[in-house]
Amino acid sequence: MAGILTGKQAAMKKIFDSELLNMGNGITPFHAWLLIRGLRTLPVRLKQVSQTATEVITFLKNHPKIEQVLYPLDPAFPQYALAQRQMTGAGGLFTVVLQVTQRQEIVEFCESLQHFLMAVSWGGHENLALPRCAQPSNRNISIRPTGSTGWFVCIPVWKKRSF
Repeated sequence: MAGILTGKQAAMKKIFDSELLNMGNGITPFHAWLLIRGLRTLPVRLKQVSQTATEVITFLKNHPKIEQVLYPLDPAFPQYALAQRQMTGAGGLFTVVLQVTQRQEIVEFCESLQHFLMAVSWGGHENLALPRCAQPSNRNISIRPTGSTGWFVCIPVWKKRSF
């Protein structure tokens, strides 16, 4: 999207003389203004995202079909103490492990969601759900947590709605 380049004068000269063309165009003043405008409200938006995620997680942890919720700032998370030391907020992405035995049950769960869309990301602010079993197979990544019969579903939460 955008960024800055800093360094010693010699390094900057080398980059500008030989490598700048490989970096692509600079952003227009209008797009820079949009970026700055968005950055001004980013802390407020991230705080709301974290708060909404916490509310959704609290609801889900009490649901009989949820085996586990994986979220760094949840006290039940295995590395909760580490997360508390390293983070002041954990955003809106979390994973739930559903207590199901068949892929069809995952499909039914995801298709029954009313406030979430099933997608990886549309680059927007939509609430999404991504069942791990819907992703391409990778032998190095389990679709089930170790020692569990449940299935992963990753859920990024952005907007607050009535759940």
